[in-house]
Amino acid sequence: MILSLFCFVLIVRVTELHAAKDECQPKKCNHHTIQFPFRLKEQPEHCGYSGFELSCNEENQTVLELPRNVKLFVKRINYKAQWIKLYDPDDCLPRQLPNLNLSASPFQDYRDKIDDPPQKYTIFNCSREAQPRDVYEYITIPCLSIPEFQVRALPSNYSYAISLLNCSRTLMNISAIAISRDMLYYQKRDVHLSWSKPDCNKCEAVGKKCRLEKNNNITRDETECSGKSKKQRDVQKVLLATGIVLGSCLLGIIPFGLYRVHHSYKAEKEGQLKIENFLEDYKALKPSRYSYADIKRITVQFKEKLGEGAYGTDIIELSKDDKSSL
Repeated sequence: MILSLFCFVLIVRVTELHAAKDECQPKKCNHHTIQFPFRLKEQPEHCGYSGFELSCNEENQTVLELPRNVKLFVKRINYKAQWIKLYDPDDCLPRQLPNLNLSASPFQDYRDKIDDPPQKYTIFNCSREAQPRDVYEYITIPCLSIPEFQVRALPSNYSYAISLLNCSRTLMNISAIAISRDMLYYQKRDVHLSWSKPDCNKCEAVGKKCRLEKNNNITRDETECSGKSKKQRDVQKVLLATGIVLGSCLLGIIPFGLYRVHHSYKAEKEGQLKIENFLEDYKALKPSRYSYADIKRITVQFKEKLGEGAYGTDIIELSKDDKSSL
């Protein structure tokens, strides 16, 4: 049993060492699986696609840094559908949106289905006394406002004919992605982005890995599918499990068989020794038998009596029926 367990641990360890040789193996950060086209900073560049670099901070949170110093936390990654959901760690998404420049990144606005149609907004600083005529069109952004001023957003395509007294347009203009009113007012709304390149749908569909294409050990920007499909891996797992079970049984049977052979051999040897000892003891206890000629010689022609001479301790009985032996 111990030997079987040792072999099982050895097999698992060899498998882990084999996986460790692959520096582009999927990694874990929090509950997210980081795999191609994404990679962690500490992994080699060829493990991911350009612009898909993630980091895992000290709190074990997955961070994506977008152009113009926009850092958002990863909420979810869907590799098959090729989209990613992000959120602001400070719960003030509007503060980062004006800096967002998706044109310099591999991502596009996913334009998720939401109740309010997405729009682009311009940001204004307004004093507390400012009362826009059309209150609905203005959106106050609480996390950017201060006691003296309120930060408000107005749809960029909206007519500025309304009163903008006590309001000044800021240099911020949210135009990188289409957003909703809720995304501005409720700062915890997610940023939903997608990517079209690299296209790993074919690989994901069959459960294979997607990676950068290699030609004569030269990594290119094109991708290819590698490894075994999910079906092949499942079959391999079944075969491995079967082999481990059968191997464990075999490793258990062999020592048992050897033990039985050794036990039988030992028992046989002990039996032989007992018989030999018995025969030896019997030989010492049984009476000695002498022929008539021997008796005549021992007693020197019957001149010595029984109990005397060199054989005086022997007890000799003469058979009345057979005088040829005593």
